[in-house]
Formats: sequence, C-alpha cells, structure tokens
Amino acid sequence: MRESFPSPPNPNQRLSPMSLIREQYQQHPRLGKLAVAAGIYAIAHSGGGIDRAIDPFQDTTAVVEEAWGTGDTPLEERTFDNIPFSEYSPEAQDNFRAEDEAVQDVANRLSRTINDLDAHRTEAIQERAEAFRKAQGSNIMSDAAKEVHETAVREAENTDGVVNALDEFMSFFGKDAGLLQEDRGHMKAFDRSVDVDATKETAREIMGAISYLPKQMVQEAPFESIKLAGSSGMAMGQSHEGLTQELAIPVPSKTIRLTKPVLNALPDALQDPLKTKGHVLHEIGHSQNTSEVHDEVVMDLDEVIKGAAKDVIGRPEYVSQYATANMDEEAAENFSVAHDIEQGIEHPDEVRRFGSEANKKVLTELAASEEQYPGITDHLVSLNKKLMDK
Repeated sequence: MRESFPSPPNPNQRLSPMSLIREQYQQHPRLGKLAVAAGIYAIAHSGGGIDRAIDPFQDTTAVVEEAWGTGDTPLEERTFDNIPFSEYSPEAQDNFRAEDEAVQDVANRLSRTINDLDAHRTEAIQERAEAFRKAQGSNIMSDAAKEVHETAVREAENTDGVVNALDEFMSFFGKDAGLLQEDRGHMKAFDRSVDVDATKETAREIMGAISYLPKQMVQEAPFESIKLAGSSGMAMGQSHEGLTQELAIPVPSKTIRLTKPVLNALPDALQDPLKTKGHVLHEIGHSQNTSEVHDEVVMDLDEVIKGAAKDVIGRPEYVSQYATANMDEEAAENFSVAHDIEQGIEHPDEVRRFGSEANKKVLTELAASEEQYPGITDHLVSLNKKLMDK
C-alpha cells in the first residue's frame, strides 16, 4: 500500500496555489522548518563546486560493488553459514564459485554502464540498449504498439473510451483496467464529474510507467487490475487472502492538480505528491521484494524533516519520505525510483548524491533486475533524458 504525505486538500474547495501552501502549513506546522531548507536547496543542491572538486577522486565501481555486495575478500577466505569455504566439498565449492562469478558479472555490467555515464559515452549505452531490446523481442512493447495505445487514449471522446483504451493496453501485460465503482476503505469510487482530460492524463501516466518494462516483470505484479478511482482517495491495493487483486489509482481533481508545482519545488526527500507513475512502479516493486514479515506503516514527521535536511546537502538516506515507513515499503520505493525513467539512479557527476545511502539502495534494486534481465540497466538509462543529456 502506498499513501501520500502531506495530505491532499479537500477537492471540493477552490483554493489558489498560495492558499494551498497555507493550508498545508496549518495542517503540518513543522513543515515551516522546511522553508529555510528549500532556500538552501537551490544553492547547495548537487552539481555545484563541491561535486566538481571531488569528482576526480570518486570510485564509481566501488560504489556499485558496495551496493551489490561484492568485495575484495577472496572467495577462499570467506565463510558460508559460519563454515569456512575450505571445509566444503569440491562440488559445493564449485557451486559457490559459479554463484560468485554470476554476482560479479552483474556488478561488472552495472559498473560498465555507470562508468560510461561518468565518461559521457552515451552512444555506447545506447548501442547496448538497442541490443537488449532486440534480444527481448515481444517481451518489450514495440514503439508502434505504444503509439497505437497512446492514440486511442488521446482520441477517446469520453471516460469509457479512455478506460477501454487503457484496458487494451494493460492486456499486453496480462492485466486489465476499469473504474472503481464503490468506496472501499481509503479508496474512493471514481467520480464521473471529473473532466475527461484528467482521466486521459492519468491513463497516460499509467501507460508511461510500464510501457518500457519487460512484460514478465509487470505480469508478476501483485495486482490483476488497475482501477481509476476518485480524486480524494489514495493509491493503494485491495487485498484478499494476502494477494492484491486491484490497484486503485486516483484521478486527481483540478484543485489537487494545482498542488503539483508547489510540492515539486520541495527537496527530493519530500517528493511524493500524487505521482501516478511512482504508485504503479511501487506496487510492481512489491512483487520483486517479498518478505514474510509485513510491518505496520508508520510515518514520523520529524524523520521526514531530518531526511529533507540530508537531501539538501546531497546525502539522502532514503529516496522518499514513504521509504522510511518500513523495510517492505522502502524496498518498493527503491524499486520504483530505479525503474522510473524520469528518476532513476543518480548521475556519477552528482558525486555526493551518487555515493549517498539512498542511491546505493537504488543501485541494489537495479542490480537485482540486471541479474534477471541482463542489459536492462542500459535499457533504462538510455531512456532517461536526465542521465543521457547530462
């Protein structure tokens, strides 16, 4: 389940952007502490003199190896389940060597992409990305198919037309789409008074979140259907016997859409404002990171503020405030950032942010996908203009 903070304003109210800001400060007084941080953020954000000064001394490969768990200790000197390597049978040792080589191979591919980014060898990344897409074949939606689905949404005359187009798109991944017909806890029924353009925008964001992902990755997501829900609801799954059957995505009202530019101006640690793409990728991330223990979701505003302060100086510990909730949610948030081509890993030129704890966690998620889909790192990076146009 993924919730948003700060809480969205009452969608029935007609407020100006400044009124929206005042309302948020009234609801959460401690957010006033962020006013100074936001000002400093514009000056101290990564990419400045500090990063240029320390860039020549950065070892990007070491950052990748730390994130993925590879190291300098020779295999023969390690212990497995508290038993020295030398005490295992020759057959078991061969298995350990094969596993170690596979782990190191992932680290090498990831490091190659990172080093090419660092040296601005984007053509090499693009060439390998094209090879990955060709090798994936029908497991990746073609550009022609994307255009057909995007056109269907764009030319839809009403809400039902948008939903039909989205449903057709989702069928490629073995999922379906529809409208949430009734309130279900925090999930609110779809409001047909919402203008069709808002519904189209939400549909496009859902499509944009997954159209470039391997079909199998989306098929494994713990939901069978995406339901467009009411603007006052939150994005979350409806579970039955531990399995999420539906993912409800709110279609924001005009008032809520006005808050986006305001909230987007805050530091990255507070970036969690009604982002449809992030919600969808977050739920897919839950299927890639399973745990037998599901902790309660607990948000601490003081921790959020501390996180914003670390973000301001370019050393974030978490990718978002929601990632502080528990280990399951953090893993899903890290997956979301790693696979979002508008976010993604930090560029090596952003030395402080690249070496931050938050980015190492994102690299770990990317490495896990690289292990399952060799070459996906180049694929995702090649589509990320923030990284390729640096």
